[in-house]
Amino acid sequence: MHELKRVVVVGAGTMGSQIALQTALSGRYDVTLVDTVAGQLDRASANNRKLLGRSVEKGRLSQEAADAAFQRIATSGELNGAVRDGDFVIEAVIENFDAKKSVFEALGKHAKGDAILASNSSTIAISRIADFTGRPERCCNMHFFHPVTVMQLCEVVRGPKTSDETVAMAMEFVRSIGRTPVLLKKEIWGFIVNRILFAASEEAMRLLEGGYASAEDIDIAVQKGLNWPMGPFHLLDFSGLDVFYGAMQDRHRLGDGPEAPAPSGEPGSPGPALPAPGTARRPSWSDAIAGGDYAGVLLDADGPAGKLQHFLVPQRGTGAHLLGHGLERGERLGGGAVDHPLLLAPYRAPDDGGETRPQSRLVHVELVGNHLSLHDGFAETV
Repeated sequence: MHELKRVVVVGAGTMGSQIALQTALSGRYDVTLVDTVAGQLDRASANNRKLLGRSVEKGRLSQEAADAAFQRIATSGELNGAVRDGDFVIEAVIENFDAKKSVFEALGKHAKGDAILASNSSTIAISRIADFTGRPERCCNMHFFHPVTVMQLCEVVRGPKTSDETVAMAMEFVRSIGRTPVLLKKEIWGFIVNRILFAASEEAMRLLEGGYASAEDIDIAVQKGLNWPMGPFHLLDFSGLDVFYGAMQDRHRLGDGPEAPAPSGEPGSPGPALPAPGTARRPSWSDAIAGGDYAGVLLDADGPAGKLQHFLVPQRGTGAHLLGHGLERGERLGGGAVDHPLLLAPYRAPDDGGETRPQSRLVHVELVGNHLSLHDGFAETV
């Protein structure tokens, strides 16, 4: 096995930036954090500075060690050049097949021939993207957990063409940065943790939908009875309903589970205005939170004319990530009224001016002209 000196992390969102930070904190590697979205590297650096500052304040890290870790992370807005000297490349871009495919195609062309190429995907098995590199034997999944600087686990997944050397190097790398690897000997959708978590989350939704218990009591029962740090609905908010919904749809496409739930409900409050048809201006974060109690941005309008496919309110921490990808499609909306089940994670601004808290709600959305009307499905969960 060759010596690893430089680790390249592609994607400077919450996961990618923390993988880079945890790697730098080990003191064993130089790190390059790559992102092509304008401003994302600055946000990632600022967030990592805050994490290091908190560790210093709490006495878990000296100021000298924090400064040294931060200085080990170089940044780059250009993927092709950044990966040329990487011994170990970890892809951590948005959980979207096409986005990951694009990265792995670039890695195949520009990464070192003996580099390990890993995907942090939690749901997209490496066999679906490894062949785009032309060297699938050097590819594997390495699924870290959020927040990376706190959670110890990393699921290493062997693909059908992954070599023994690649598996051994991935396992050793995880140990070398102070994390605990577990090995999946062959691929399965959701790996270990997400398969178990999805089963629990779907059962929680069935209990709520059937009227057997409130979301709050389901969360309390799981916390107190199973000793989970948070209940399934709280965890969905924490992870991001957009991530959960996308994973459920991906699983369904692979024939490994049902579609995401789509409940009905009673008429509720009006939602925010959407971009006017014919305009190409991308929504900003201020657009996304300007709708009062309910606010959101359109992610995808690729379905039949006038039907909204995904309408999501970004969660704190994932909002910038969502707003940076695929939101230019608002101009495709037409007039008319369409009732279609959608998944929302609304924010309700607190009266005391404190931090806004996420709340889960499954709703129907009626599109009337250029406005949305929301129809309640499930009760709020905090």
